[in-house]
Amino acid sequence: DYVDQVLLHWPSCFDKPPKGSSPGNYPEKWAGTEDPMFPKDKDGNLLHRDVPLSDTWAAMCAEKKAGKVRSIGVSNFSKAEIEEMTKGGLEMPAVN
Repeated sequence: DYVDQVLLHWPSCFDKPPKGSSPGNYPEKWAGTEDPMFPKDKDGNLLHRDVPLSDTWAAMCAEKKAGKVRSIGVSNFSKAEIEEMTKGGLEMPAVN
């Protein structure tokens, strides 16, 4: 079994609240979070994690190579972000 296509939708990584927590009992860092897909601090600022795009892209390339995904791509990426992400010989996205 395989997935036809997987897209990396945004060139950013959110710092999601810990598993098992929910609105009303999030740790202080995520005090403004109402939807865990868009974690926020108490002032309403989105919380991001520092994960290199190239690490995420390399993992997606590995899934494709393993035959779990037929096509991998991105959405909302700039040319510079794609060039940075594919450094080191990683394949180019099928779509953007």
